[in-house]
Amino acid sequence: MRICHFKSSTTKPTFVNASGAEGDCYSVATSPPLAEYLPSKVAADNVAKNDYLTKHYIPKVSLELTNFEEFVEKRSELLYQKFQSII
Repeated sequence: MRICHFKSSTTKPTFVNASGAEGDCYSVATSPPLAEYLPSKVAADNVAKNDYLTKHYIPKVSLELTNFEEFVEKRSELLYQKFQSII
């Protein structure tokens, strides 16, 4: 399991990605928005989109920044379900 920390320049807490995703951490500072990054990653990995989303606990919602709240809520639900199945 890979744990990635994303620090904010604000006073908000650090976001931790402990999803068990393999590979490099998604770097906010150097990468394009997730909505642009994901299609290129799926094509580069030659993996079906739904399999990639499931493997990386990415909810099937809009990945645009304007939809961030829903994305975080749905991803939290996916991660919670996974953690519940482990414990």
